[in-house]
Amino acid sequence: MRTPETRQVGGSDTEKAVTLDDPQVEHDAKVWRFRCRIMTAISFFTYIPFIVLIAVFAPR
Repeated sequence: MRTPETRQVGGSDTEKAVTLDDPQVEHDAKVWRFRCRIMTAISFFTYIPFIVLIAVFAPR
């Protein structure tokens, strides 16, 4: 699915135009949200065993 055109108000002068919505920003936000969810799952498989190992093998 291609990203639709960005709508602007204020004419063709890019310095005075105001961006109404930028589909690329929304797409980037969805991609980062997905990446963060994957890294959260990976961190559970990394940090929890590490903490358990420290708790088991730490000198008392």
